[in-house]
Amino acid sequence: MRTILIGGMLLLLAAGMQAADLSGKWSGDVPGRGGDTTPATFNLQVDGEKLTGSMTGPQGELPLMEGKVSGSQVSFSRSRSSTRAR
Repeated sequence: MRTILIGGMLLLLAAGMQAADLSGKWSGDVPGRGGDTTPATFNLQVDGEKLTGSMTGPQGELPLMEGKVSGSQVSFSRSRSSTRAR
């Protein structure tokens, strides 16, 4: 499994929402290699500073891990199986 950090991506969603609850369904584009973007949907649940939920995109639904909300800062990671042809 390979962990990909996406922390900075949700900072745009949190901008201007310092005291707001991020819980709910969000959609946007995830930045990738070479400047490409991929559409994704996030289902988020916030409990204090703990962020949980999932991200759904071309790879299917993936759980969010190590999610944190601290003021206007939002971070999490997700993992996916890496299948490489040898």
